[in-house]
Amino acid sequence: MDNNQTNPTPPVQTPVEPQIPSEPIVPTAPAAPVEPQINPNPINIPTPPPAVEIPQAPVAEPTIDPVAPISPVTPEPIMPQPSMPVEQPVVEQPTVPQEMPTINPIPQTPPTAPVEPTQNPV
Repeated sequence: MDNNQTNPTPPVQTPVEPQIPSEPIVPTAPAAPVEPQINPNPINIPTPPPAVEIPQAPVAEPTIDPVAPISPVTPEPIMPQPSMPVEQPVVEQPTVPQEMPTINPIPQTPPTAPVEPTQNPV
């Protein structure tokens, strides 16, 4: 009687074998790509957090913008200063011309001609 039960077993294995090779092919393909994707994901995760800190820095810039319009008001008082230094040179000029007239009349004529020929050869 045991022999009879053994006979039906072989015919059942034959149809099961063709199904087994079809099923493992499907899970094997997706299983492999799933693992490689997991590795790159963790690497990208740390990148976004630093990007969040960068936008915080620009937030400080808006505070500088309102201060910029106030700066142009400060340079205006600086313009009057240039007028003061202009007066100083006027005081120094009269001191120099006093001595120059004494030296001018004497060397004025000779240096005019000799100066040109001296520079040419040089």
